[in-house]
Amino acid sequence: MGHTAEQMVLLANRLAEALGGRLRCRQLIISGGVGTFLDGYYLTGLSQLPALYGQASAFLRHARGDYDTLRRYVQRQADGLRLARRYLRIRKPEGPQ
Repeated sequence: MGHTAEQMVLLANRLAEALGGRLRCRQLIISGGVGTFLDGYYLTGLSQLPALYGQASAFLRHARGDYDTLRRYVQRQADGLRLARRYLRIRKPEGPQ
């Protein structure tokens, strides 16, 4: 069994802290287990590194239909992410990660 996207972000945070100036990759791509814009908002906000996320499974599910269905899906995700960034705040996990 693998790790969740959240566990991987927390691991990347720990590695970034441990490596400090020796860290060579200073960006993070979060993929796998990101179902909605809220997941993406939470995970990119949790990351100590600049991060972006992908939603391949959800995107491809909508891409199987007509173009307008895909366009509406992408627009709703983008609008939702903008709202989340404007009005929500991430509560960071407490304790050892």
